[in-house]
Amino acid sequence: MPSAPRLAYVERIATYEFRMNQRYAKRRTEAAVPSLPDHIARSIVSAPYAHLVVRAEADRLQVLPEIASLHTRRELLTLEGVGPATVRRLEAWLAHHGRRLRNPSESLDTVICNFSFHAHQARRRRAARGFARAHR
Repeated sequence: MPSAPRLAYVERIATYEFRMNQRYAKRRTEAAVPSLPDHIARSIVSAPYAHLVVRAEADRLQVLPEIASLHTRRELLTLEGVGPATVRRLEAWLAHHGRRLRNPSESLDTVICNFSFHAHQARRRRAARGFARAHR
């Protein structure tokens, strides 16, 4: 039979390994939220279809997924600084937000009609606009 100090050491090691496995399992199960780099967001905000969703440039970041979903893959590839890897990253980001890129066979009006803007988004945009006016 092992000595008491040896058992205490083995128990500490087992406890440590159990905790590390729990941390690893937790990290592994947490869904990673895809991020969108700033240069992609700037490209989309200034893209040709952005004015169809929101006229004011200050409000465009609030509806960035909707603006991005108006573009096809081919149209995005024509933007400066956007390549195939960037488009894949954008597609993952859109999927996280419940959107997708427009198919070439879809018309713009069909995609726009499927947008659903919630009242809280409109209130947030109005509040941000009022804040910007107050601090000019």
